[in-house]
Amino acid sequence: MIVGAGRVLVSADRLATAEVRNRPLGHELLTTLLRRSPAVSLDVLRLADEMGAVL
Repeated sequence: MIVGAGRVLVSADRLATAEVRNRPLGHELLTTLLRRSPAVSLDVLRLADEMGAVL
């Protein structure tokens, strides 16, 4: 389920970048994915880097 959430978040970022990157919920979701997933995709890691996510 977490893997699917990562894919959806990356897809949402491609379609509506400002909505994902500028809203607190987008940052919260990304942080939760990074903390709870045993392995995240490279796309999610790239997005985290671009958003400046800090764990």
